[in-house]
Amino acid sequence: MRPSVNPVLAALAQARMRAAPMFVKWCELNAVSACPAAPADVARFVSDCASLGIERLWPAVQEISKMHASIGLADP
Repeated sequence: MRPSVNPVLAALAQARMRAAPMFVKWCELNAVSACPAAPADVARFVSDCASLGIERLWPAVQEISKMHASIGLADP
């Protein structure tokens, strides 16, 4: 049984997904879920995008964390 999600938190998660376009786009291209994201998929995202540098990649990783925490999911 899937736990119910508060609609306000769901809307916040959608807003966060729009704020994390790099990860969401990568997920679409790789046919994986952005939220909830599997830890292995986040690791692969970081590995695939490492050439962008930490300055661009770290904010994306932080947004992944915030996106999950905002709706009560574990940080992948």
